[in-house]
Amino acid sequence: MRINKLKILSNIQFYRAHLLLLIIMASVAPNTYPIQLPDIKTRTVFAQCIIKAVWDTIRNKGECDRDWQAVYQTNEYNIQNAEQSAQKLKKIIRQNKTQMPSAFNFGLSSSAYQSEGGIGDECASSRFYKKQGLATPNRACDFWHNYETMIKEMAEQTEIKIFRMEVLWSRVQPDGPDTFNDEAIQHYKKIVQTLKKYGIQPLIVFHHYTIPTWFEDRGGFEQ
Repeated sequence: MRINKLKILSNIQFYRAHLLLLIIMASVAPNTYPIQLPDIKTRTVFAQCIIKAVWDTIRNKGECDRDWQAVYQTNEYNIQNAEQSAQKLKKIIRQNKTQMPSAFNFGLSSSAYQSEGGIGDECASSRFYKKQGLATPNRACDFWHNYETMIKEMAEQTEIKIFRMEVLWSRVQPDGPDTFNDEAIQHYKKIVQTLKKYGIQPLIVFHHYTIPTWFEDRGGFEQ
């Protein structure tokens, strides 16, 4: 399927109208329930960021056209070879002159629930899917046990410099707020050390849409 170029790139009037609307909203919109807007100083900063982003896009229209052509029209948006497509994407990012390469972290990310495997009813998501009669990840790709091999392959095959990983809350505190699973904590430390060993910076998140079952039973974040 061939995707047409975004008309937004060649329609300056579109930018002007929406930019004016954004400035008005950011500057004078009242703080009324149910939407709570930040103070006027914060909204002014936001408006300045929007103006800069729009202006940079207009100024670099030729480059945007070139990248759109390279990504969507040349390749026709078909991913037939994952490794080849990843290399093309990396090449496009490196050729981008809008940002310095040092300001862009090319990496990968994962969700513990979808990749680690071996997650049971201590995780509220697992319990929910079972109640709904839906599939659970089960072993998934077993990253929990195969992390060394997988991280080595990531480093060698993709040359990434950063990896966003989740420390699963229900592994660290499976039974309640007052106890910790030291074995799981030590295991996560080994994963982090392995990432560093292969020159990959770990980016840690503690919540990727999953919570411990005990926390859900107490009302979750609403409480």
